[in-house]
Amino acid sequence: MSLIAFHLILTALFIGAKLSDNQYLVAEYVGGSGDTSGGRHLLLGNIYRISSFLSFFSIWMTTAILMSYYREKLIGSVKYWIILVLPLVYFLITYFYQFFLSNILVSYFQNDPVTVSIMVSAFLSLSKPIGGLIFAAAFWNMSKVVGYERKMKLSMVIAGWGIFFIFSANQAATQIVVPYPPFGITTITVLNMASFLIVLGIF
Repeated sequence: MSLIAFHLILTALFIGAKLSDNQYLVAEYVGGSGDTSGGRHLLLGNIYRISSFLSFFSIWMTTAILMSYYREKLIGSVKYWIILVLPLVYFLITYFYQFFLSNILVSYFQNDPVTVSIMVSAFLSLSKPIGGLIFAAAFWNMSKVVGYERKMKLSMVIAGWGIFFIFSANQAATQIVVPYPPFGITTITVLNMASFLIVLGIF
């Protein structure tokens, strides 16, 4: 949890630095949304990416340990590892997608750049929510194990929802796009609720 908290603080610093480069007065603009900082804040960006990986990997390891109880009971070892490894592989692909997908997508991008851009954006932005769903499932399954203890069961379910929302909403890329729509307002609202649910569920 401390790595996730560190990553959330770093996300706030990263977004603050990126948004400080934007203009305060917004005029009429025709075009798409995007990051206009142009390669500034590289050190902070690299630290952000490393902390993102470490927080994702730490909760992935925790989920693997929590779910190991179910490996033999509910599903076989092979299915268990496939279900568990797929979100990690998917998350890692988002860091190295240029190497894997650039050759495949070049011809499609020349024919229909808008559709390819939408598909790549959706592919890259869904890795954390899918991982969050797997991580939340660990808490929800643990709530079934402790079903006899009603308060603990409720705490596990609440913490699971908090984990799911925190990984779904922790998307710095959507908070720094300009000029519109203001995704950051929704994201910050969900992050506040997710943090509250985690604190309520775990403590």
